[in-house]
Amino acid sequence: MDIEQFVRDVRAAGGASVNMAGQRPVTGYMVGMPGTEFTVPVAEFDEGTVAEYLGLYGPLLHVGANTYLGAWESDGTVYLDVSAQFMVRQEAIEAGQIADQLAIYDVEAGDDIKLA
Repeated sequence: MDIEQFVRDVRAAGGASVNMAGQRPVTGYMVGMPGTEFTVPVAEFDEGTVAEYLGLYGPLLHVGANTYLGAWESDGTVYLDVSAQFMVRQEAIEAGQIADQLAIYDVEAGDDIKLA
């Protein structure tokens, strides 16, 4: 994973997902894994933030090819989490509900699916 590129992508697009091999999801639904959330003010988000996050949660990104580091910016805050990729919408919704997530992300549509 290229941390510098990931930070640039988050800043440019308002969010990004990447796995440890540097691949980005192109289909499916992303669901945040409970207990992996991390927030930082957007002004403080940099390569050091991502390195710190990977130090805490990096081992979870090695679980399989369907786990990704996700980040998005909202209202002056950058949110990071480990996300699992699901290919079936209903399975993703159910996993998001079990994980008490407010929303999941539809990769192809480029939009959230609100759960609460």
